[in-house]
Amino acid sequence: MERTITIKSTHIPEMIEVFGEGYQEEVPDGNGGTMPNPLTKQQFADKNFMQEWKDYIKKRVMHYRRKNTVIDETDIIQDEL
Repeated sequence: MERTITIKSTHIPEMIEVFGEGYQEEVPDGNGGTMPNPLTKQQFADKNFMQEWKDYIKKRVMHYRRKNTVIDETDIIQDEL
């Protein structure tokens, strides 16, 4: 089953602010310095939004499986991040 989530364009700026919280223009470069963040704030927000949905779905499915004594812990979400 595939689903698409459509967010009205008028709400996009707010969604970017909500899920982009914590975004930094500069990130560690691994050598003790910093470099420009390879992600834009919008990309960072999108990644966080998708991760939160994946975590929520996985939590619900695992709860269902435990409740119904299903032992399968295979992740049902295809990882595309």
